[in-house]
Amino acid sequence: MTSLLRTRTAALLQAAGDLEDAVRRTGGWTTEAADETLDAVDVALTALQRLGPEARDVLVPAQDSLNGLQCLLLRQQQALEAGPAVPPARRVPRGA
Repeated sequence: MTSLLRTRTAALLQAAGDLEDAVRRTGGWTTEAADETLDAVDVALTALQRLGPEARDVLVPAQDSLNGLQCLLLRQQQALEAGPAVPPARRVPRGA
């Protein structure tokens, strides 16, 4: 492994640990932070696929899971932007 690659992978591992600590301390995720993290994981998966065809095949379920999680975040964000659903007003018949 080249020293540049080793330096980058060590930094990635450190950043992942720092991220886990931050999530634990703050008690959760923001949509923006989760989305940016998923983007970073997507880039890492793409880099790992360069290990070869077998690696690409093995990583397919991880990529599918990542895509599913990105869709889930999008749906949650859309629901937040839409606001709470307001039920229709109930009409009470006269004399009731």
